[in-house]
Amino acid sequence: MARILFGSIPAAGHLNPLIAIAQRLQQAGHAVAFACHPQMAPTLEKAGLPLLTSFLWGEPLLDTLETIARQPSRQTFDLPGAGRVPTRFFFADLARGVEQLLELFQSWQPDLLVSDLLFPPGAIAAEAAHLPYATSCPMVLPIPSKALPPFSFGFSPRERLGWAWHFGNIILNRLVTSGDKIVNRVRQRYRLSPIRGSLFYVSPYLVLAYTTEAFEYPRPDLPPQVHYVGPSISQQRDDTDAPFPWNWLGEKPTVYATFGTIKTGRRHWFDKVMEASQGQPWQMVVSVGRHQDPAQWAGAPANVLVRNFVPHSTLFRRVQAIVSHGGSNTTTEALAAGIPMAITPAGADNSEVAQRVVEAGAGLRFDMERTSVLALREIIRRLLQEPAFRENAQRIAQDYARCDGPGASAALLLRLAETRAPLLRPADRRPTVYAGEIA
Repeated sequence: MARILFGSIPAAGHLNPLIAIAQRLQQAGHAVAFACHPQMAPTLEKAGLPLLTSFLWGEPLLDTLETIARQPSRQTFDLPGAGRVPTRFFFADLARGVEQLLELFQSWQPDLLVSDLLFPPGAIAAEAAHLPYATSCPMVLPIPSKALPPFSFGFSPRERLGWAWHFGNIILNRLVTSGDKIVNRVRQRYRLSPIRGSLFYVSPYLVLAYTTEAFEYPRPDLPPQVHYVGPSISQQRDDTDAPFPWNWLGEKPTVYATFGTIKTGRRHWFDKVMEASQGQPWQMVVSVGRHQDPAQWAGAPANVLVRNFVPHSTLFRRVQAIVSHGGSNTTTEALAAGIPMAITPAGADNSEVAQRVVEAGAGLRFDMERTSVLALREIIRRLLQEPAFRENAQRIAQDYARCDGPGASAALLLRLAETRAPLLRPADRRPTVYAGEIA
């Protein structure tokens, strides 16, 4: 029996893929536990997974996410703990987080750590304890490639924009190295060598990416420890039993609109999608998150239903198009269901997600602030009426269906726990791992 510890920032989008993997391992008789801020306790309890409550790191990050959720128009540089660096809050209290994680290693005795890509205590503590660790990548792959434009801007890889790529690389370099001084001061305490690029510091042992080659850009220089395992989706999450009036859905095509769990304070975005749907030959379900009161839209059009949360996995079986911000979890689940999307990026990796959807022919990218109600209405109409969008989304869904993300991830983790050595793909083997390919 293996003992596998999972570490994650306190954000649902980063925790959700890990939940499905941990459940699969637990079902097979292995011991699992989570090091995550106690605010995520209800989510893990619902999934039947243990949380090690002595791990308290993440309060500044939670404060920042809460600020973004309540004040979505606030500038990133003005966020709590950011100073002049927009990602600084990821590294707040890092030394304390590493100390707490090392104490958990001593008390819980894991065979390996599975560390979220944006969980900075993970790599430091694992290296200090000589513990093998895997990186969980719940977003589109941010690892740079000579064949691709700089990450986070959503540039098309088909267009070689020399000056834009050059300045994009300068900005990206500042972003990914923003925490290097903090990280390297902590690493020095444990006599670890300094690193560069601490924001997206990935494991040399194993990287789990929840995608396939049907959606991710081709990369001739993909590091050999990166494995595309396909979607890792749990059916036991906070939203799975959200109450929903199923009898409200009629025979018209259903459009779903959501702007995630963080940027939900942008009320005018919801106003616009509802107005675009008024009097149209579709019905729209809108999820406004926990920071908005659906009662604000008591006068919404008759063909619009407003809820705080919806049961995604069930609702998506009846959805024909989605309007979203491009969150990785929403996009992955939509593509797994073969649903075309219109994406208005709201930050983080949303622009990269949106452009990949465009390049795959599975949807459209737009700017909500610059798009009129009439133009948004036309975007939705195109998703519903032009068959190419759905055909391409279903092509990706068929490829995703060949995968077993939780199962493949579990098998790779068990192999890493056994060998304690990097799991490197041979040069002639594709990065996508389909179901049953790992003994």
